[in-house]
Amino acid sequence: NWRGQALRPRGVVDGFGLAVLGLVTEPLRGLRARGSSGLLRGIAAAVLGLGLKPLVGMLTAAGQLVGAVAAALDPLSAQETKLRMKRVRPPRFFRGCGSPLLRYREEENRGEELISRLRRGRHLWEFYVHHCKASEGMTLLLTGRRLMLLHTSRKNSFALVEWEVMLHRILRFDIMEGGSLEFVLLPTAAAFSRFSSGMAGPWGRRERSRGHRDEGRLGVVAVLRSIQCEDAEAASLLVEVLTRLVPSLDSS
Repeated sequence: NWRGQALRPRGVVDGFGLAVLGLVTEPLRGLRARGSSGLLRGIAAAVLGLGLKPLVGMLTAAGQLVGAVAAALDPLSAQETKLRMKRVRPPRFFRGCGSPLLRYREEENRGEELISRLRRGRHLWEFYVHHCKASEGMTLLLTGRRLMLLHTSRKNSFALVEWEVMLHRILRFDIMEGGSLEFVLLPTAAAFSRFSSGMAGPWGRRERSRGHRDEGRLGVVAVLRSIQCEDAEAASLLVEVLTRLVPSLDSS
């Protein structure tokens, strides 16, 4: 327990100090607990501790020294040991103090764990909605505000973002053959402002009305993005969840 960990000697000097302290504390503890018989047991424990506590302190210091030397010689040994430790199931995540305790669902808690690994938990407040596997060992993660394509097959503690889009930028999406999704997106604010002056180019153009001045009407070309899901079933489920989340989206 925590009390035993606190009283464990961390070195030889610490062991001697705890042994001397035990000469007073152990008999008193035994006397308070069991009277005269406890006093005799406390004295015996204190005498025994004179030899054992310095020995435990010496072994603890030796173990820490060996661990430090091993970490210096092989810095990746500690990381590999951590990677070999795998959870039986994802941990349970709680919404907050006032939220009800819901039934444990493995996939939902796996998604919550994925958000906590992403950018050091920056998106936890957006709330998890859905996730599914994509091609090349990636994962599609849907939160209350954005859709993200993540690298989750790498052996590290954090997920890396390959691509992301805010939900308000999605105009429509189409389900293609083989579980592929094609998204039609609004351009980013930076790209939109770059061409809003009416320069000729792929993003916009000015149209002149007959007999009038230049009206400055801007025709914006949307951005296309294709994502390959693991299979057609995963793509259909993602579309269903995304449509329920944002009913204004157009899909086909």
